[in-house]
Amino acid sequence: MNKYPLSIRALHWFTVTLITLQILFGFLMEDWAPLFYGHIILGSTLLLTSILRLFCRKKCHLPSKPHNLTKLQWKLAKFGHVLLYIGLIFVPISGALAAIYKGLFEEVHETMVFLFIGLIIGHVLMVMKHLVLDKVNLIKRMSL
Repeated sequence: MNKYPLSIRALHWFTVTLITLQILFGFLMEDWAPLFYGHIILGSTLLLTSILRLFCRKKCHLPSKPHNLTKLQWKLAKFGHVLLYIGLIFVPISGALAAIYKGLFEEVHETMVFLFIGLIIGHVLMVMKHLVLDKVNLIKRMSL
């Protein structure tokens, strides 16, 4: 099975780390205010990393569709990835707006965060579904 280029794989796992910390900081900062600044820094880093990821995707040679996936599965996977990238860009932007303007932007940001977490859970569940039920190890394509 073809792997993604190292730059994309490294950025993927760096993004996973940033998102994990972001979610943790986001929920804990209500009880410990200093985490707010870490949350802002992580959000800015996540936005810049996501832009770099999009640039790399455009410039790098990406592996072809795994032969084990149907055309429908591949189209759904691509659609899911588009939604994930939308979240990677707009959740940090909505967070910046919430930090500056408060009010409605805070509610928008919180809603987007929960939708984004749902997308991430769906992404992980689909990878697990392919691994366990279909016996297709897609994780190899993204492993370091």
